[in-house]
Parts: sequence; C-alpha cells; structure tokens
Amino acid sequence: MFRYARVVLEQRWLVLFVFLVGVALFATWAKQTPRVYKATGTILVEAMPPQVMGDQVRDVMTGPGQFLAMDDYLRTQRSVLLSDGIARQGIQVMHLASDTDFWVDGMPVDPNDAVERFVASLTVEVVPRTQIFSLSYRHRDPKQAKRAVDGIIDVYIENNLKLRERSNADASRWLAEQADSLRQRLSKSENELYQFKADHDLLSVSLEDRANNVTQQIDKLSTGLSDARLRKAALVSGRDELRKMRAADPFSVAPAGVPMSLLDRKARYNEENEKLVELEGRYEPAHPLVRRQKSKVAVARAAVLKETDLVVLGAEARANEVVAEERKIAGELAALKQDGMRVNRLEIDYNRLKRDTGLLSKQYELVAQRMKETELAAQSKGNNLHVLDYARTPRIPVTPNLMRDAPLALLASLVVAVAVAFAAHAADRRVRGQEDIEGRTGLRVLASIPFVRGRGDHPIAYDPYSTTAELYRLIRTNLLFADANRRLRRVLVTSAVPQDGRTFTAINLATVMAQCEDKKVLLIDCDLRATRVASALGMGEHAGLTDVVLGAATLDEAIQSTHIPNLRVLCAGPMPPSPAELLGGRRFQEILDACSERFDWVIIDSPPAGLVSDPVILAKACDGAIVVVRSKHTTYNQLARAERALADVSATVLGVVLNGTEQSDAGYGYGKRKRPNSHAAVRARGPA
Repeated sequence: MFRYARVVLEQRWLVLFVFLVGVALFATWAKQTPRVYKATGTILVEAMPPQVMGDQVRDVMTGPGQFLAMDDYLRTQRSVLLSDGIARQGIQVMHLASDTDFWVDGMPVDPNDAVERFVASLTVEVVPRTQIFSLSYRHRDPKQAKRAVDGIIDVYIENNLKLRERSNADASRWLAEQADSLRQRLSKSENELYQFKADHDLLSVSLEDRANNVTQQIDKLSTGLSDARLRKAALVSGRDELRKMRAADPFSVAPAGVPMSLLDRKARYNEENEKLVELEGRYEPAHPLVRRQKSKVAVARAAVLKETDLVVLGAEARANEVVAEERKIAGELAALKQDGMRVNRLEIDYNRLKRDTGLLSKQYELVAQRMKETELAAQSKGNNLHVLDYARTPRIPVTPNLMRDAPLALLASLVVAVAVAFAAHAADRRVRGQEDIEGRTGLRVLASIPFVRGRGDHPIAYDPYSTTAELYRLIRTNLLFADANRRLRRVLVTSAVPQDGRTFTAINLATVMAQCEDKKVLLIDCDLRATRVASALGMGEHAGLTDVVLGAATLDEAIQSTHIPNLRVLCAGPMPPSPAELLGGRRFQEILDACSERFDWVIIDSPPAGLVSDPVILAKACDGAIVVVRSKHTTYNQLARAERALADVSATVLGVVLNGTEQSDAGYGYGKRKRPNSHAAVRARGPA
C-alpha cells in the first residue's frame, strides 16, 4: 500500500492534470447534454375484476387464474404495455403524429418510425413484491413526458376493458348458437325416446317391471326344472333296479320303493313255497297234498311274475312322464331367457336414449345459465386494472443527473488519473529508489542523498549535522569497511549522464573523508571537458592538472588548500585538445602515483562513464569506482551502459550513490538537532 501511495505521490501533478481534464470533460458533457425528464405513473393490477353479481357471475376473462402464476400474468401484461399496438393507439388518441412539440428531435418519417421512437422512450417495470406497474416516459419537455404516461395509462386500461367487453360479446354470441343447437338436439332426442317407448309397449309397463317379471318366471321355471330332474333321476334309478330284478331273479328281495301289491304277491309265493317244502318232506311227490300244493305254488309264482311286469311298466311310464315334463320346462325356460335377453337389449337402448337426452338437457341448462351470466357480466363492465397514480410533472432531469453523475464522474476521473499515473510509472525507465536499483541491476546502493535546496555543491560546510552530512559519513563508513578487505587509495566518482550530481558527490565525499582520523585527502577534478570543482568550492583561476601534466606547473603549485582541514584540491586546469590522450598517458599515471604517496585518499571526479571514454581510462588506474545516479533523471538503460563500460576494463564498482531523492526517501538520519552556524565552527570541529 505504501508503495502505491508513493507512486501516486510521485505522479501527483500528472494525477492532478488527468483528474482536472476528466472534470472538465464531465462539465462540458453536462453543459452540452440536453436535459431529459422522466414522468412516472402506476397501475394496480388485481387478480380478478370486481364481482358485482357475486361469485356465480364471472367474466369470460378471469385474470391470472388462467395462468400458471401471477408473475406470468404480470410479465404478459408488461409485454402488452410495451407492444406496438398500445403505442400506436396512444399516438392516435393523443394526436401525436402531427405534434411538432412532442417530436423535438424531428418529425417521424412514417407511423412505424413514430411507434418505434415512442416505445424506445417508454419503460414499464413491476414494483417488486407487488401487483403494481410503474410506467415511465423520458422526454426533454416535462409536460410532454407526463402527457405520454397519462395517455398510455388511459389507453391501456380502456383497451383492457374493451377486450373484456369484446370477449364477453363473442362468448354470448357463441353461447347463443350453442344453446340453439342443443335445444334442437334435445328435442330430437326426446322424440326418439318417446317413439322407442311406443314401439316397444313401454308406455304402460316399464322395462324394469318387465325385466323383473321375466326374472321371476325364469327363477320359477329353473326351480321346476331342478325338481323334474331330481324326480327323473329317482324314477329312472328305480326303473333300472326293477328291470335288473326282473331279469335276474324276480323272487329276490325287492328294492326299496316297489308297490305293496308286489310285496304281497312275493310274500304269498314264499308262504306257498314253504308249505310245499314241508309237504315234500313228509310225503311222496305223488301225494295228492303235494300235487295240490305245487299247483298253489305255480299260481303264486305266476301272480308274482305278472305283478312284477306291471310294476316295471308303471315305473317306465312314470319315468317317461318325468322326462317329458323336464323337456317342457327346459323349453319354456329357454324361451324366457331369450325374452329376457331381448328385454335387456331394449333396456340398453332405452338407457342410451335416456342418457343422451339427460346429457343434452344438462348441457342446454348449463349453456343457457352461462349465457345469462355472460350477459350480466358484460353489463357490469368490471375491470381488473386501476389507475393508482397518474404521472406528476417532473422538475428535476434524470439526464444528466448531476447528483448521481457528478460523484461518479469525479470518482472515474480519479481512477483514470491514478491508472494513468501507474501506467506512466510503469513506462518510466528512470531510476527512482534504492530497492529498484538493487533489484534491477544488482549493484549496491551506498546511500540515498536527498535533494538539498539553496546550499550549493557543498552543503556539509554549511550544515555538518544535517541528514546529508550523515549520509555521506555512511558512504565513508562503507568505503572504510571495504578498505578493511582490500586496499583502497584511489576512488573514482563517475555517473551515467551529466547533471547526476557527480561533482556534488565527489566534493562532499572528500570532505567527510578528510574529517576521519586526520586522513589526508586529495580531490582531483579529472573532468577536463566541463570542470566544476573550482567554481563549486569558490576557487579562482589557478594551475591545475592539465598544467602539471604538460609541465607548466609543479604538483605542489597546482594543489590548493581548502577551509576543510586535511582536504586539498587539484583542479582541472585549462581544457586540453584531447582529454582522453592526456589522461591515458604515462605522465598522468606518474602524477597519480605521486598523489597516492602523499595522500591517504585520492578522490577523482570524472566525466559520465556512459558518454566518453575518460572514466574508463581513469577506472583502470583506480582501486574502485562509485557511480552516481540522480533520482527521476537517470534511466536504467543509461546506468546499465555505464556499468558495462566499467566492466569492460574490469573496474571494481564499489556501489551506487542515489542522488536527488525526496527527504522521506533518504537512507539515513536522526532528524534535526542544534548545530553551529559558522565556518569557524566547522574548522574547530575537526575530523568526525
């Protein structure tokens, strides 16, 4: 979050500019946009029209009861309100086709164009969780907007009422036709029923009574037939037993049910036979008593045989009589069953005719009753739509809606401004902070020096206790720690491009180095093309490095003292024709060696490493190099080019000094404290 805020703060002027442009665009749009007003009216939609005649009398159109749900009905009616038909009727009723005041954008080219433009400005919404329509119309004239809404409401409600009346009239006409048709069919059916009764003699005796009579006779004959069959079975069984007895032994024991006359004849025969047996046991066969007894036995025997024949004949006669009776009863029963089937068929036909007549009668009564109800409903003129509120004349435009659009425009402008700021930040290849440098290049940042206003190139001389002074002491400490690992005597200060604060860094670094443990420090201005050390330290014209190399002056004559103890300066001197050849020559190397023998530290200010070859030549003769970059000025490409130039000669880059940062970005400092305000105090302080 802090990083994002920092980006916005860095791009604050761009953010402000884009924001103001957005505000200006919105103001221009709001001024040029025509004012559009919206009038709104409401309609209450009831589930059913008022039932003036009670629940028994209803319209043909009953409302949402015919739909799956009230929501479906409301959506359907919303589509009706937005239909071209309602719009066309509204335009006609309100006489809008030729009204130039209504068509402010130009008269429609044809009726279809008028309908299309009218519907485009009309909106219909269902108020949530209600049965209320909200109708709105947008127009530049608030009075015309109200006129359109009120007109559509009246047309819609009147159209719905006419639709109900037309539906009721159509239903009444259809019901009347159906009633006439049913009346004719009912009359025909009643005549057919009467003729059927007359043809089948059903006027005096009903089919039900006739069917019951036949059923009773069938039951009676069925019972008689069963009895006849039982008697037949008994008689045939007895006859067969008698036949068997006569064929086998007529004098054996008679079966049950034989006549007493046969039993008597058999008993008489048995008595006479027993007497014969007794006489034969006592007398000879020729004895007169035996012969007379045999004659009696023969007479008794003949009587038994004769009686047996009579009994058999009687049994056969009775059996034949029962068989005849059975056949008679069976024939009568079959005839009755046929009559019963005929009666059942007549009953089916009669019931069909009677049912058809009854159904036609009920249908006719229902249609006649509904026809009367429809006529009454049509006369009541009920409507399930009611005006809840006609539109009010709007006073505040909805477009542009400054109360809504202004905050949104300000917010959008701010968002766009911030987005542009981040885009600009992403596209900006300039060096910004310590983390960016270390993350992108891998170089160590020795310190981030804040921008110092009104102190020239030597602010430490004015304020030795400032944050800037402490930061340069931090650089000194880093170099001393580096010196513990390897011998550092000559330090080159260069940059990627001009105006990065290279000379500023060299002067102030040399100052804090001179304040450390009585170290002798020499600052050499090797920027022979654009020297600035002399002017920055307020030194006049004097022999310099060029004079020493060319032999025009000795080294002692060229080195100058400063108000800083232990700090000496060797200025550049006159600009030579070829600075690179001068610095790359053997004479310059000898001078540099001599300086290193006389001073503990030699700080060399050089031109930008990314533009000329002078710093590369000097870097070969130095123990390490410091690259100075300026925040929001040096690009990463320029820094990389300077780094490659130094790496090509195997120069040691000790680190990067980030110059010109904001005060909050400074890498070191404890804040303000009381400090002396004179150069004498600086000189009296001595080394840090």
